[in-house]
Amino acid sequence: MPYDTLQEVRQRLEEISPNLTRYGEVEGANYTQEACELFQSVEGKLSQSPVDVKYKGLEDFFMTDTISRASPTMAKCVKAVRKQKENPY
Repeated sequence: MPYDTLQEVRQRLEEISPNLTRYGEVEGANYTQEACELFQSVEGKLSQSPVDVKYKGLEDFFMTDTISRASPTMAKCVKAVRKQKENPY
């Protein structure tokens, strides 16, 4: 990185995002005006058909993290649940 001192880092931070260096000041975070401008810019371009998604449910949501996916115990549980779904009785 091209910074040698903490002051240089702070100066760059102030250039990029001055709100992060205004200590003791509270700034509003209302993006209503920007949202209205964005809406007006795309208002006529929006499709009138309803939006549909491919997956409406998250199957096996508990297997979305790497630890669960790597767990032999969780693999057995998933296998048992799938078997139960195939033959409920």
